Amino acid sequence: MTDEAAIMEVIAAEAKAFWDKDFDALAACHVQEEYTRRMGWWERGGITDRHGWSEIGTIMRDHFARDPVPNPSAAAVRRENVNIRVMGDMAWVTFDQHSIDAGEPLMDMPGVSHETRILERHGGRWLIACVGYLLEPGP
Repeated sequence: MTDEAAIMEVIAAEAKAFWDKDFDALAACHVQEEYTRRMGWWERGGITDRHGWSEIGTIMRDHFARDPVPNPSAAAVRRENVNIRVMGDMAWVTFDQHSIDAGEPLMDMPGVSHETRILERHGGRWLIACVGYLLEPGP
């Protein structure tokens, strides 16, 4: 498998785990260090700026516990304008993600979001170290 294919596989697995509300599967897609970041903006939630896996993981685990019912249809996103740059054991990826309104206002980001991922290779496996997103405002 090429690096590019492996990277996109991790990105898809992370989205699926998020909507399946499967914390262990989500965690397996991420670098679990204090330099891990999650940042972005969406109309319903405003600015997100999370620093370190201890904060990100705790928030995700609590969020999934509050609403544990999986919503697998929501992971059926379309990714366009994918750009992948691999340099040794690091890579960065940008893409436009088209998502549906899956009926979960606290999680939904329907429409187009401009996404960035920074990944690192650990033990031969690509893991997400940084997530960035900017959701286009709705009509």
